[in-house]
Amino acid sequence: MNKKFKSLLNKFTLTSLSVFALFIIYSQSGFVDFLIFVFSLFIHETAHLITARIFSVRVNNVSLLPFGAKISYVSHDMRPDKEFLLYFSGPLANFIFAGIIVFASFYIYIPSYDFFIFYNILIGLINLVPTIPLDASRCIFSLLQIKLSKPDAFKYVFIISFIVDLSLLFLGVYVLLLGSKNVLLILLSVFLFNNLKSEKDKQEYSYIKNNKVLNKDFLKI
Repeated sequence: MNKKFKSLLNKFTLTSLSVFALFIIYSQSGFVDFLIFVFSLFIHETAHLITARIFSVRVNNVSLLPFGAKISYVSHDMRPDKEFLLYFSGPLANFIFAGIIVFASFYIYIPSYDFFIFYNILIGLINLVPTIPLDASRCIFSLLQIKLSKPDAFKYVFIISFIVDLSLLFLGVYVLLLGSKNVLLILLSVFLFNNLKSEKDKQEYSYIKNNKVLNKDFLKI
């Protein structure tokens, strides 16, 4: 049991940026709201892990990010429909849990039930934004592979993610020009751009390592 626990613990990584983000959330929302937020993230990631277990997909690593977690799977030639369900299970779990809280609140008293609803819907909606590494981008990538090769599918996902990240950056600058001191959108866009580049490098390395033929346009993104 101890070896299994150590093996599971070794799969988790926590970056300094994640610690800083969690501290900001804690300082601005308070202890109770912070716990509800973390619990909502737990529901989201647990849904991914349970779905992975059902599909016999091995979890390679869980990286805690400022907005949640990024789970890396060891999946060889997984069917696109199963891959879609694997990534969509997280947001779906948040929406279902929020619905359960709404229904239950009519019959029993649930402390801070409105925050349970808010954070679960918020996390679910954020992960439906189509940009890497959020769940929606993975779902789109899975669906595109029904008709396209992996390099071509990733090319489209990369373009969509770039447009979304650039829009967030412009929106953040616009908010600053209006007189706001909130730089959250700018910081988020910078983080997403950096993650986008890392994902592109990882995809290229993965195909080269596995001796796959790359579409030339893939390297020109």
